[in-house]
Amino acid sequence: MPHPATFGRWLRGAAPVLSPLLDELLWRMVRRRWEMAGGAPRWATIVMDSTVVVRYGLRQAGAEKGYNPKKPGRPSHHPLLAYVLETGDCLGVRWRPGSAHTAGGPRRG
Repeated sequence: MPHPATFGRWLRGAAPVLSPLLDELLWRMVRRRWEMAGGAPRWATIVMDSTVVVRYGLRQAGAEKGYNPKKPGRPSHHPLLAYVLETGDCLGVRWRPGSAHTAGGPRRG
């Protein structure tokens, strides 16, 4: 039986290949759902939101100390999420370090 950390190491090593594949899978799922609903929404309001994700390992990639209401002083990530208001579909996530300010908005990537 492999050690539980083995899968995490594999995912981190495979990230450059897996990330674009997972992005493509997300878009295919969204497009397929829209096709089944009769087409893409005529109007789309993009809503940006952020949250705090607490990290418990001290070497989590990109995790930094920042605003963390549940576990002050712990490293965290402060991802920025984009949703379509009319359908609730999540169109993307930009992972940012915990020290990122909420208003430190999106950037082209």
